[in-house]
Parts: sequence; structure tokens; C-alpha cells
Amino acid sequence: MKIIFSCIMVSSLLIACNNEIKKTVIACDTHKSIVLTKTKSVRIPVDTIQYKHFISNVYSNDTLLYYFGLDRGRNVIDVFDINNEEYLTSIKFSKEGSKNPLLVTDFYVHNLDSIFVFSSDSYRLQLITINGDIKYNQIVDNKEINELHYNKSIIGLEPIPARIYYDASNECIWIPATPYKREGEEGFFDQSFLIAYKFAEKKLLSFSGQFPAQYSDKNETPFTQSAWFDILTSPAKNQLNILFFGSPYVMNYNWVKDSVIGYNCIQSNYLPKEPLKFKGDLESRMERKRFRIQNGLYLSALGQFGAYKYFPVRHPQPLKKADGHLNDFYSSTWSVVVLDDDWHTVGEMKFPADTYDIYNLHNTTHGFLVSKENPNNNKNEEDYLEFEIYNFIL
Repeated sequence: MKIIFSCIMVSSLLIACNNEIKKTVIACDTHKSIVLTKTKSVRIPVDTIQYKHFISNVYSNDTLLYYFGLDRGRNVIDVFDINNEEYLTSIKFSKEGSKNPLLVTDFYVHNLDSIFVFSSDSYRLQLITINGDIKYNQIVDNKEINELHYNKSIIGLEPIPARIYYDASNECIWIPATPYKREGEEGFFDQSFLIAYKFAEKKLLSFSGQFPAQYSDKNETPFTQSAWFDILTSPAKNQLNILFFGSPYVMNYNWVKDSVIGYNCIQSNYLPKEPLKFKGDLESRMERKRFRIQNGLYLSALGQFGAYKYFPVRHPQPLKKADGHLNDFYSSTWSVVVLDDDWHTVGEMKFPADTYDIYNLHNTTHGFLVSKENPNNNKNEEDYLEFEIYNFIL
């Protein structure tokens, strides 16, 4: 599929940071427990590949289901055929000292002929095919953004990767930007955080984005994961659906008008309705880590396909195990909130701890793809890449 980069966006470069955000009352109720049906188990031999996938993405249609995993150490994207349970290829990238070096830190699979790869180290953005052919190769110039933000805006450097997004309705690539204020500082949640990049003119075109109203309180330091987000879909021209990891609300945002159109709720039975507040020392890395380990959050399963949407939720857990050792980010139980195509909640299913990689989950046309590569799972087989596919069946 050929992408034509025409006039992609019409927007002011900088949207005012101090726009008032209206408080919106949202019905966000608990719901029943349901059971998802495991429709497939996947075991892919990988004995010839020494892999450690930092982030992942999928491509699926009615017949294909491909899994893409970025190994930052090898600087390659490994590609696997889930349906046929086999390794396909590895897309290799040039390292420093070679022509067009690219140390990949993020990528997004639009289709097999249009894979966006980005380096937050060099700001290089490439558009490639599954065969590794380079269709576009550019350095994202953020000079204009930096001049407006006191030379402190950094593109793409965020705690959670896999968040660049190709907005087909506007023919634009969105890239997250680190705001010039640190989380916890007054005014942090009044800032924009999304950059639109226009290929045709090789320039940054728009800087926009609003946090939910629930984050605008200035009396307490917000949840230390509340600024993490994913763009889920572009439901209509000039609109984005954005999930914030600390909140049960999915925002439908008009980036041209800088306005919140509305919210949809994915409230879990296991998490509070309002974003948590961090009352510790923001400068203490250990305090922040312990807070994140103990408290749950909403996780994005990139892509929305078929009749149902699946949203994974990591649950709260004690700081320590029964034996006194610290729990980690992979040791908690978790669940999936299921919504229909109209965003009505169907129910929620709970999954066991120490079994699945809750950061490697994807919505596909074939169902909810769940990785079993949890480092705490003592049943893992190193020579196999293992998945399960679940579906909600009436």
C-alpha cells in the first residue's frame, strides 16, 4: 500500500498551554466478571535467535498475523508469523559509523510496506518495508519547537515506548514530546505533549495535546505514571483517541481546535476511579519505583480490531512477597476490560500473576494476543517464543 504524503495538517505550531479544561462528569461504573475463550496457543522455535524484545507491534488482517519485536541490543526488528508459528525475518539497521545510522528506539507498523522507525538519539525517522527497503530517511528538526520552549523540549524520550502513531485520517506521523517542565512542577499538566511531523515539508507542523481534567489539580503531586499515554486510534479527521495510563478515561481529542470532544470509560474493578496521588519524595528514584510496583495502571493494547476492544490492566500488589523479597513490575495479577464497538463495557476477566508479559499484549483481527514471556514464569522455554490468543465469545 503506497502512502502519499500530501498536505497533512493545518494547525498552529504552538497551542497555548494555559487553556481551561472543563470538568466532565463521566459514568464510570464497575461491571461483571466474564470469561474469555483461549482460541489458540502459539509456540515459535527461536533456538537460532538470541532475542530480547524491548518493544513490540503487530500487523494483522483477515489472513495474516505478524508479530514484530525490537531487540535494541542487536538493533534489529524480528518478525514472526503467529498463524504459522514460524520466524520470518529480521530487519537490520545500520549502526553508528555507517551510512544512515539508526539506533531504533521506537517503531510503528502501519502495514507491511509502511513501517515507521524512529531514534530518539539522533531524531532520525525512517519509513521502511518489511524487507528493509528505505522509502524515506529524514532527521526530525525540532529547532522551532525548542525555540518556543526555551530549548528544553525533547522528542520521543519517554518512559514508555511504542507510542509513535501513523494517523491515516490526517496522513501524519505523531511523536510524543517530553515537556519542558518536570512532572510534579506546577503547570506540568497544562502543557502540550504531541508533535505532528509533516514528511512532505520535512518539518514539525503541530505541537498539541491536553491532559484529562482529573490531572489538573495543583495541590498534590500526581501519580508518577499519569503522564504516560498511547494514541489508540484516529476515529475521524483531526481527532485522536488517547489513553492515559493513570486514568480509566479514553479521551477523544480534536487537535486542530485543541478541545476535548468527550471521554469513554474503561474502568477496571481493580483500580480506583480517580488517578492516584504520589505523596513521597519526587526526587527519590527508589520511592517512585516502589510506588509504581505497588499501584496498578491501565496498559494500552495497541490497535483496535473486530467487534471488541481489549484493555489490559495491571493490578495493585504488596511491595514485598511472602518471603520478604520485593515484588517487581511483572509479578502482579492483571485483567482485561472488554468493550464493544460502541465503547460499552462487556465485562472484565482476571489473569494470574507471574505467567504472562503484561507489557506485550496486542489487539488483533484474530483476537487478543498475549505473550507468555514473563521473566518470573518458571515454565518458560528459552527455545520458544510463546503466545496465547483469547476472544470474547457470546
